[in-house]
Amino acid sequence: MTRQFRLFVLALSCFIPARLFGQGSATEPAFEVASVRLSKTGGLFSMAPRPGGRFTANNIRLSLLIAVAYRMDEVNVIGGPASLLEEKYNLSASAGHSINNAELGQMLQTLLKDRFHLKAHKETRASSIYALTVASSGSRLKPATDVPVGVKPGIQWVGRRMAGAAVPLSQLTESLGKALRAPVLDKSGLEGRFDFVLEWSPDPLGLPADAPTPEFPPIFTAVEEQLGLKLMAQKGTKEVLIIDHVERASEN
Repeated sequence: MTRQFRLFVLALSCFIPARLFGQGSATEPAFEVASVRLSKTGGLFSMAPRPGGRFTANNIRLSLLIAVAYRMDEVNVIGGPASLLEEKYNLSASAGHSINNAELGQMLQTLLKDRFHLKAHKETRASSIYALTVASSGSRLKPATDVPVGVKPGIQWVGRRMAGAAVPLSQLTESLGKALRAPVLDKSGLEGRFDFVLEWSPDPLGLPADAPTPEFPPIFTAVEEQLGLKLMAQKGTKEVLIIDHVERASEN
């Protein structure tokens, strides 16, 4: 290879986007391969990282995919066409090597920019927040000892029922924050892991006058009566993701 030809190849490589080689730039990690298709048949939602840097999601809302990529609650993703953000997609991607959660988020962000032409930025906004404290009656959380065989530690959440098995308060506050759509801070001073069951009904103020009597109290009352904890409203801030531009995905 002549010196002139080597210089030509070097110069040409400067103008070839790195993503043509499936690698992304140094600051934007990318999947080696990724398939994105609009879900036209419906079906159940599922999402899971898999060994070897693989990631799959079926029937996932675009708004939720964005939230996962930026590691935020979906309620804090603001802006963009509502009809487009409600569209569901099937996604299958592979990094070609093992990755952690932070790297997965970065690769999903790159995919959203490439396929959906997403442009977004983060802002800090004033928001109602809640502090979780111990109620005057005392905590009713049950300290976890041994997790029964076949029971996976964590919170099982169906409808308006949460059942926690060997979970720390940080995990409870995270789930309460999702239920309230506002940040919840742990101010209880309780340490360790706990078992609990929390069941609540919608606030009766938002129900029709002829609606039947709810089976359980509203969430604020339920937290105090069932868990021996209290949610105190405070003023604070939260981080939100503002969507500046997004389009329907280019499929492959």
